[in-house]
Amino acid sequence: MATSVDMTKRAFAVAFDNLEILRALLQKAEWRMQLATWIIVKYSLSRATMQEKAVAAATATAPRID
Repeated sequence: MATSVDMTKRAFAVAFDNLEILRALLQKAEWRMQLATWIIVKYSLSRATMQEKAVAAATATAPRID
């Protein structure tokens, strides 16, 4: 039969195991957030570049009014 000390030790061991699992999940979530942020920034910069090129093309082909 397990003593209360044994049960307490086991409870702490399980708690520490759970903390390690949670830490690993948090690291994975942080990595995914960084990746998502990078994708959003890359997409936004790409759209801004396309818009700048469209404005430049429209400006270059627009008739000049003097």
